[in-house]
Amino acid sequence: MSGVESLISMHREDMVFLRGEVRQARKDRKCHSREMDQAFKELRAKLAAEMPETSTSSRFRGAMAFMFVLLTVLSI
Repeated sequence: MSGVESLISMHREDMVFLRGEVRQARKDRKCHSREMDQAFKELRAKLAAEMPETSTSSRFRGAMAFMFVLLTVLSI
């Protein structure tokens, strides 16, 4: 029985160790994810500042042109 109890004890120790590893990995991923999100937000803000302002009519014109082409292709 001593062998079985030592195996169970080793298994418990391994599980405690693995739980700690999982917690640390999760914490590192969250930290890395936050850093990536912040970098993405900064890049998006920089790109938005550099982009020229577009009027609503130009966006509408592009959508209408796409719809016209789509209807033309579908009607053939």
